[in-house]
Amino acid sequence: MSQTEVELKLLINKKHRQKLKDQVPQLGVTVDEKVLHLRNTYFDTDALQLRQWHMGLRVRNGEGINEQTIKTAGQVSGGLHSRPEYNVPIAGELPDLAQFDSSIWPKNADIAQLQQQLTPLFNTDFTRHLWRLQVEQQQLEVCLDSGAITCNNTELPISEVELELIDDDPAVLFNCATMLAERVPLRLGQESKAKRGYQLAAQAFDAYLTDLDFIQLSDDLSPAQAFKKLVMAGLERWQQLELMLESYPSPSLWQDLRQTLRMLKLVLTQFQQLDEQARQLFAWFEGQLSFVDKASALTYALDINSKSLRKKLDPEQLNAAMSQALANLQLEQRLAGLLEALQYGQLQLQLLKLASIAQIETDSSDLRQHATRFQADSWQKVQQLMPIDTDLDKDDYLAFAAPLEKSLLVGVSYGELYGHAGRDEFRLPWNDMAKGINELACYQAIREQAQAIGVDIEAWLSRKEASLVFAMEQSRRSALVQTPYWQA
Repeated sequence: MSQTEVELKLLINKKHRQKLKDQVPQLGVTVDEKVLHLRNTYFDTDALQLRQWHMGLRVRNGEGINEQTIKTAGQVSGGLHSRPEYNVPIAGELPDLAQFDSSIWPKNADIAQLQQQLTPLFNTDFTRHLWRLQVEQQQLEVCLDSGAITCNNTELPISEVELELIDDDPAVLFNCATMLAERVPLRLGQESKAKRGYQLAAQAFDAYLTDLDFIQLSDDLSPAQAFKKLVMAGLERWQQLELMLESYPSPSLWQDLRQTLRMLKLVLTQFQQLDEQARQLFAWFEGQLSFVDKASALTYALDINSKSLRKKLDPEQLNAAMSQALANLQLEQRLAGLLEALQYGQLQLQLLKLASIAQIETDSSDLRQHATRFQADSWQKVQQLMPIDTDLDKDDYLAFAAPLEKSLLVGVSYGELYGHAGRDEFRLPWNDMAKGINELACYQAIREQAQAIGVDIEAWLSRKEASLVFAMEQSRRSALVQTPYWQA
């Protein structure tokens, strides 16, 4: 039997499972409710041939179920999973590939040989509380899965909620998920059980994060398509950062998360999709990340190893004060606190809904025209905030940090449409100024901690700041006379 599975996967802390169980029946009329114990064994070859074909093969046993399933390549966007799958009842616990429709396999695949090479890789063993609901004349399944993925005596916990469409109106899916997220802390889950199991089997996890680079847009996209691609790129980066922050809560990752959220807010604003609810959610999140500037400045300050500073005082005394100030920010506890907030999952769901089903109306179908207007508006604001005939001091630059970041993020969103010619050269001095602003913030952090322990290094700090501002002023004046790449 073939079907295309469209489901929304959400993660839930185990302490909130009972609350979720109480809330699900309130979504609609319960058609059926049951609790199943399911054990899945996932199979592949030693060379992971199925994985290379973007397929996943499992055998499910439990509660009168003996079924083999193969999922073929589909799409995972944020937490929305859409993959064709093929289910076949079987008698035992081992898969029989010959029972699947031959059309699902890649051309020239030797299925008999593949069958001989199959081996069990990992298991998922979990309890599924399943509700089938009638919601607004639509059929919806909600599953709460609790258990573990096991491989070679190693376990990963399973605690997730899946909302799966039986009918074909995705608005119902998002509406129900939002109703749950208003009552229970939830967040999007991008990785399937199968992907997590493969990672466990290989003892390798996706933990590499590149810099927030130009998002891959092309002229053949409509503005509406570009909007959805921009939102999805930001949302997927947010989820990747979340995974990394769980094990490495560094200030740089928190700064990346705030930058990603600011980019998402900017895109929604440009396409007139920032309604009052989204505005409030972004404002809440910005407030939750108010510690980021101080954490980044302190971390940068601790990395400074200036000979001239060592002549003034014992650097260990100042470093100890800055280390304590950084520890007081409790970076290790920040993510857990965020994940307990209802607003966290609500914002993720609203963004995913916009990227999946929102109808975006624009006054032109020319994406380049939209991008040029957005960048020109941003450039005009920069020129107004720092006119070329006005001298700026360190306080002016520190106040300019957020507007400059916003302007650079506009370029991240749309810069790929214009190619490399002139673009990177245009952005270079502005990126240098952003780094200079971060360094000024670092000196301010040193000043605050020096004052707190009664050490006078004001003369040294003033000289460092003055030298840096002088260099930034030269870069700014050169940057302001450049011809923007979108006008070239």
